[in-house]
Amino acid sequence: MKTIFLFLIVGMLPSLSNAESIDIVGGNGGNKLNPQLIIDPKPLSGKITADTNIDCSGDANTTSTKCDTTAYATGASVTLTATPNTQGATIAWGGDCSGNLSTCSLTMTAAKTVTVTFTAVATPVINVPSATPIAITQVSSQDTIAFGEQSAKTTTTLTVSNTVANSTLQNISVAVNGTGFSKTTTDTCSGQSVNNCTVEIAFDPTNLPSLATGSITISATNVTTGKTINLSGSKKADTYSLTVNQPANGTISCTSNGSPCLTTGIVAGTPVTLTATSSDSTKFEFANWLVDACASNTTASCNLTINANTTVGATFKEKTVPKAVLKIVEPSSLSISFAETEIGQTSTEQTVTISNAGDAELTNLTIGEVPAGFTKLTTCGTTLAKAGICTVAVKFTPQTGQTGTITGVLKITSTDNPNGFSINLSGTVKSITSPSACNENSLSVCNQTDCETKTNGKGLWNTATQTPICIAKPDLKQLSALAINVKAGVLETPKAMLFGGARKGNTISQGEFLIGETVSIDGFIVPETAHLNQDVDILVLGRYLAALPTGKTEDDCDPQFGDYYVNIGNGNYRDNYCVLDLIGTFQKHLTDTIQQHGNALFEELCKSANKTWKPAEKTCGDETTQTALDITKSTWLPESYCTRINGTWNATTKSCDNLCNASRNDVVSNPLLPTTRRSINAESYWARWNGKLDGLKALARGKLSERTELRGLYMDTLNYTGHVCINFGYRLDDGKIIFNGEPVKYRVSP
Repeated sequence: MKTIFLFLIVGMLPSLSNAESIDIVGGNGGNKLNPQLIIDPKPLSGKITADTNIDCSGDANTTSTKCDTTAYATGASVTLTATPNTQGATIAWGGDCSGNLSTCSLTMTAAKTVTVTFTAVATPVINVPSATPIAITQVSSQDTIAFGEQSAKTTTTLTVSNTVANSTLQNISVAVNGTGFSKTTTDTCSGQSVNNCTVEIAFDPTNLPSLATGSITISATNVTTGKTINLSGSKKADTYSLTVNQPANGTISCTSNGSPCLTTGIVAGTPVTLTATSSDSTKFEFANWLVDACASNTTASCNLTINANTTVGATFKEKTVPKAVLKIVEPSSLSISFAETEIGQTSTEQTVTISNAGDAELTNLTIGEVPAGFTKLTTCGTTLAKAGICTVAVKFTPQTGQTGTITGVLKITSTDNPNGFSINLSGTVKSITSPSACNENSLSVCNQTDCETKTNGKGLWNTATQTPICIAKPDLKQLSALAINVKAGVLETPKAMLFGGARKGNTISQGEFLIGETVSIDGFIVPETAHLNQDVDILVLGRYLAALPTGKTEDDCDPQFGDYYVNIGNGNYRDNYCVLDLIGTFQKHLTDTIQQHGNALFEELCKSANKTWKPAEKTCGDETTQTALDITKSTWLPESYCTRINGTWNATTKSCDNLCNASRNDVVSNPLLPTTRRSINAESYWARWNGKLDGLKALARGKLSERTELRGLYMDTLNYTGHVCINFGYRLDDGKIIFNGEPVKYRVSP
């Protein structure tokens, strides 16, 4: 087509003279039929392109300085595009193009020459050289404005500038983000097109609970990337003071997070640790804190948080070292006085109560000896536990040859109190002689008729020897005495005196009782001089007759009638205790029995009480025999023993009931004694007598004194009717028996 087109045109052209020519190369006078486009010089800072495959650019190393394009058909349209290498550079067309747009359109009616010039435009840079008065620190290539701790609203001014010449910041904007941060009205930047301006930034910590962060961003429409500055600040915490009042006898130290505490400017919420230290730990110890936050803390260390002005203090007290304290509870006067007591008689016991009033075990407890004329029985061991109590029972037993007032001292000491306590003892020997009528020189003037008169009722006529003796006459009836000389096989009249009677309450009865009343058979023996201080067997023989034989009007204790019983006691304390003058009370018997049988019985009773026996220590649990015998602390031992001897333990009265008879009058209030009596025909108490002398078994064994009282030989709450005769006396080791040939008798009626 092109060839055809050219031919057509040529055929149509007029004839030219030789002077005219057709420039087909381009340029001035080029071929007008195929005009050429020349870009000269090549652009160095960009390129020119066209939709007709023109792509013309150059640099400093390019050898050719222009771009020749191919020829165009006459009248063809060409659109050139100029693209600078630097964004924002200006464009200036030259030659056949003009203007500063990025494109130029040409119609190829003739050869064309085009030039283009690219001029780089300066890009402004936002600069914030300083912020006053808050310092700027560089963090991760960004500036940070740290307001720090502030208690009130604070401002700082930022200066914004452009550091690039030939440029201007266009339409500046300022954006502030973050709670507590804002820009004030002092702002010469926002909305302006300038190269220098200022903006004031405010930080208000009033309602901030803690650290606040934010940012300020400054940008301009002709700046690709704006300037962002980080903001930070916090509310300044309230501060308080801490005052430490140093105590007497100690010091208080204070630390906070491992460092010594401040005394002022302490930030609210600061934890502190207080430590109280004694100035002398051997003498003083921490008592308490004098600060409300530590009031309930009983240790020498306390943690608290400072949220107010605080004053602290502490107190120290003298250190309490556990120690034992020996104390005499009774008698508080440290003095015991006994009533007048006759030679050979024993007073009512009085008790010394010892306690440990300290808070440590009392050791080396020593109960001293008592002087002649006094006896003691103690439940105390060598140690006494904290708050423990033990007792010493003291009696006055004047001995032959003692007269007037007998005094002495019972010394009680311990490790904590080596000086101890001295209990003053005092007892008066009761005189039974009149000044002139009952003494060794005047006894011969007495006879049975005038003995009592001449001795003012204090002399006793011995009918056997027909001589007076200086022993007070008992209120019992004197009974005729007999002696059985077993070796000789004959009856004798002894030189001993026996008295006896049946009591109803404290009164000697005439022998008449009703069912339900209480009877007590008491005896009194004045032994032969040769028998004094000998160990003898006490014998008790009872005859029971339900009804008198036909023809008899009264009971004459005829041995042909009735049944005879021997008060044997079966070898058990439950019967033998009844002769109190010879054996003693239940507690004394228990103590004696434990000491006699030792650890074997103690172990048996321990196991019977379901307690733990420790064979190595010989203790029941942690109790020794001495501590277990102390009834004020423990009752398992007497209870276990009471059960063993077939008694009934009374937990209320701490007594062993249902043994045999009630006690005599002067100890009836003792809670360790039984209260239930047995009838005369109880097989466990009385054994049928076979009528043979070797069948007379002893109720008890003891020493004879110048006057031997046998109170409570038999006591009973009567639950039977009939007639009873009681014989009693003593048996020497050679078999000789001295007894009341005239029995004590009584009748029980419905």
